Amino acid sequence: MKTHRSLAREDVLKYPTEKVALMVASEFWRAVDVAAHPENVSACFARAGELLEILETMPLKEPAAQSLRPLFVACRADVLEKVSHEPSEQIKEICADFAQRFDLIGSMK
Repeated sequence: MKTHRSLAREDVLKYPTEKVALMVASEFWRAVDVAAHPENVSACFARAGELLEILETMPLKEPAAQSLRPLFVACRADVLEKVSHEPSEQIKEICADFAQRFDLIGSMK
């Protein structure tokens, strides 16, 4: 993985989908923390994007799959690129929303 140099795709695939969703949430929470620094926000989005690409290929339980469908659309790279150019307060709001949604999916059993 380009942005997760110490983590290979095969490593991520060993985790349950809930764990990968929590990893995505973590990147969005990190983006909230660095919202005033666009280059750091972009790096968080790149890491989240790599994890999302893997998550999209994993088998998902129906409740998680239904919750993830709109998030996969909302978190496309082109959308996140636009978000990264918003004012920091708006970045915080959007990223916190995404993070909370992925946290919720990560807590589904």
